[in-house]
Amino acid sequence: MEKRLQEAQLYKEEGNQRYREGKYRDAVSRYHRALLQLRGLDPSLPSPLPNLGPQGPALTPEQENILHTTQTDCYNNLAVVK
Repeated sequence: MEKRLQEAQLYKEEGNQRYREGKYRDAVSRYHRALLQLRGLDPSLPSPLPNLGPQGPALTPEQENILHTTQTDCYNNLAVVK
């Protein structure tokens, strides 16, 4: 779980870098990948990964904050790029 959060943050940062470079398609791709990493971790969404069960993994408050912050940043960044 921690690894997926870190990967999502890395994809988001890569997206930010691509955006600054004017590589908007690459930025969108990175933001999308970040969101896919987070998809199975958000307990408010149905889990696409069957082995995680219907409730998804239990998150610490800090992990939940990272999850929601990263999701919000990615969605906001996607709105700017499109």
